Amino acid sequence: MTTIILLYSAFALGVGRVMQKKMANDIDPDSFTYLIQLVSAIALGLVFLASDEKLVTISLSSLLMIVLAGAVWQYASVVSTRSIRAADVTLREPLLQTRQLFVLLLGVMFLGESLDISKSLGVLMIIVGAVLASYKGKINYINTEASGVLICIYSALLTALAYALDKYNLDLVSPFLYATLMYIVPLLIMAKDTKKHMNEINSKSLEFRLRAVLLIIFQTSGFLAFIYALKSTPVTVAYPIMSLSFIFVFLGGYFILGENTNWKRRLIGGVIAVLGTLFIS
Repeated sequence: MTTIILLYSAFALGVGRVMQKKMANDIDPDSFTYLIQLVSAIALGLVFLASDEKLVTISLSSLLMIVLAGAVWQYASVVSTRSIRAADVTLREPLLQTRQLFVLLLGVMFLGESLDISKSLGVLMIIVGAVLASYKGKINYINTEASGVLICIYSALLTALAYALDKYNLDLVSPFLYATLMYIVPLLIMAKDTKKHMNEINSKSLEFRLRAVLLIIFQTSGFLAFIYALKSTPVTVAYPIMSLSFIFVFLGGYFILGENTNWKRRLIGGVIAVLGTLFIS
């Protein structure tokens, strides 16, 4: 059952990334992040109030860890949107597999997870896949969109840090409450610029806002599914399965977004990187 939940997470997040690419250039990344947090926080908050879930009493240190995770997710979401604007999704996705490198390092350093030969081989495959996907094909020449490559890797690092905090914090509260808080906390952090974000959102067409809501449904349900699976699964196992979202991203990028530049190299690099995540699992 956990595998099915993780596969749904991969599908929903993959579709969400393709949709986000189509919309990313039409709105400020900070305002887009605000919109995602706002709609998701309201929806999950209402479901939480209608459910049998209950608030729990936690220590101040635990509360600070949850707030820290929310702050990391808020910043990671903004950087993620900027990385989508900076690079094709068929290039971005292989580079984002480097998240697993950072997840593994954080898991070994802080969560007591182990490192063996299989995981070491997986690390090497992810590096090879990421380099192959971003390599232009000339000696000593990396893709001219170097800033896009770097921001994708930076996004991967932030997301890995957020996942490590998620794994730690899920011992403190229920998965649904935690997922709800991971939208509420970033929303509160961004509240000081509410007027600016709402003006940006209200300037968009009704069609754009409806597409944004559909995107948010995919992203939120995918994240919620991952959080539920993560509760009972090691992060170094859950993340590789969820990383199969690469398949849906690449199909959408090629057939819907028309991203056919160096697509064979990107596909091969992405497959190698995803296989690397499976070795790690």
